[in-house]
Amino acid sequence: MSNVSSPIPTFREPPRGDRQAKPERMLTYARQLVITAFCIALGLVLPFMFHLVGGSHLGSVFLPMFLPLLLLGLLVPPGLAVLGGVLTPLLSSALTGMPPAPILPEMVIELALLAGGVALFHHTLRLNVWLAATLAVVLSRAAMVLVVVAFGTAVGYETAGWAVALATLVKGLPGTVLLLALVPPLAQNLQKHRRLA
Repeated sequence: MSNVSSPIPTFREPPRGDRQAKPERMLTYARQLVITAFCIALGLVLPFMFHLVGGSHLGSVFLPMFLPLLLLGLLVPPGLAVLGGVLTPLLSSALTGMPPAPILPEMVIELALLAGGVALFHHTLRLNVWLAATLAVVLSRAAMVLVVVAFGTAVGYETAGWAVALATLVKGLPGTVLLLALVPPLAQNLQKHRRLA
């Protein structure tokens, strides 16, 4: 009867790429959470400073809450961007009273579309930062008009709804220009030199 030695099982190390992938993914997600928290904080501080200097008028002209949220959408995936867009006006309203309760739902919708839309256009559809930002701003401002008009129609003041929506749109034109002039080049710089996205 011959002795047949059984093969000794050998341990094979996982490929180096597999070992590194999970920690890298965790690091990327942690970094995205930090960016989200930072942009939400900016979305609380900037409007407060604008209102402190020039009252609510200055805030509705330069749209300070929109700046960090547009940037957020260019730096993180759509899910986190939408979360930031929803939480920022809610926290700001709870902590500072801005935006006031009557316009809070419209602001939540508009800012969630702004941040989530630009993230979708840039990260999912792979549009460049300029085109993604422009489309997201147009989408969010259009949503604002529709929400205001829908509310006006619901309470029997459709014409007044259109008037308020268009006045808000025109009043915010300086802020819209500021958004598109500042945020895309800033996002490009951050992506290029700090590898944030």
